[in-house]
Amino acid sequence: MIVPMKKASILVIDRHREAALTALRKVGVVHVERREMSGASISALNEERGYLERAIRLLPPEPSDPGKSPRPEPRVAARQVIEAYDAVRNCREEIDRIRKEKERLIPWGEFDPDSLRELADRGVAIRLYELPIKAYGGLADVSGLFVLDTGKTVLRVAAVRRTLDAEG
Repeated sequence: MIVPMKKASILVIDRHREAALTALRKVGVVHVERREMSGASISALNEERGYLERAIRLLPPEPSDPGKSPRPEPRVAARQVIEAYDAVRNCREEIDRIRKEKERLIPWGEFDPDSLRELADRGVAIRLYELPIKAYGGLADVSGLFVLDTGKTVLRVAAVRRTLDAEG
């Protein structure tokens, strides 16, 4: 009795193609048609593979005794690894930003910003500025402008004035 053939699509990695064809012939598959796959689905799979490979590269080598905790599904693990990596990178960038800000503020010396607010509440407004040394020449005679520090290219000055509340 002749049975009509059924069509089946089997995806095989190219390096396993010959072994897969041999196995299929052994089970009685008569006609094998090979098709190259391409398109959006393959692109999506390649993108996901790249995502997973990136996560694997970020991980340290696996210890010889992996432990008893169950492993998450690979996509979940990849997302967690990449999110953790991005979080660490963001923290390092924030540390660099804070370090630069600290370096920028060191020449101002140590003072408590609350003391400036307290003086403002008592009618003395103080504003701190960094000015190019060249610009200071025209401001040298301005009353209420005090040079706090001279750098190579900038002056750090305080502009002090009484507010209207204090004058009244």
